[in-house]
Amino acid sequence: MEPRVSSCAAIRLLACAILAGCGGCGGTTLKDLAHKKLVASSMLGITTVSGEEVIPFAILLHHEGECHAVTSVSATVNGVALRWEPGGGPVYYAEGQPIGCREPGGYLPLGAELPPSADGRHTVLLSDSSMQIEGEFGDFLIPASASLRSPTGRIAHPQDEVVVEFSPPPGVFNFEGLPQVRAGFLLDARILASYGDVRLMGSSANFRLPANVVGQGHLMAWWVFDVTTVRCQGAESCTGSTAHEVDLGPFEIRN
Repeated sequence: MEPRVSSCAAIRLLACAILAGCGGCGGTTLKDLAHKKLVASSMLGITTVSGEEVIPFAILLHHEGECHAVTSVSATVNGVALRWEPGGGPVYYAEGQPIGCREPGGYLPLGAELPPSADGRHTVLLSDSSMQIEGEFGDFLIPASASLRSPTGRIAHPQDEVVVEFSPPPGVFNFEGLPQVRAGFLLDARILASYGDVRLMGSSANFRLPANVVGQGHLMAWWVFDVTTVRCQGAESCTGSTAHEVDLGPFEIRN
């Protein structure tokens, strides 16, 4: 999803971009990249719709200008080495039109664990012969929870409203002037709502059930929330986020 399903496009595209590998080669260094922006994401416990795990932690180094492979980089989070993918050539739409570069980044492999932090902070460090980039963040391992508030009987009908309480609440971004809540809901693997379908009031998210979905299963929720940036050096910006998913329990949609 942004977790468990295709609705989690942001996190799955992030993982795909990192894992896709190098499309070019050369002697480009970190210092050569223009307008660098460090993005760090934790995806602990997240699975795809097929039940496969997603890498637990990943970083991307966005930049402007031509596509470059940056090969000789050391990357760590709290001293634990990340596998580095140098990036390189362009990424294409299915129609064959380029949409940007395959950006360099690093990740913890499947089965690895993001190290806990005694002081509640995680530090990402990138370095090569030219420079060092450091992003210090809050705790990517902060506890998170979600619970179903309505309907209390766990039985609903098409187009009924469902309310879920989150802690911490999901983040929100704007797309073409419309607020998009970074959360989504499923009945097992069937998508019920995500992003623009969801409304956020404080820590409560609500959505209306689709008109064409009935059945019973488990109500699943995923959400993404921001992690505080404490310090950023060597890049124009450093941003962090954590994704969680939770099984909200049995749920039925009746006609």
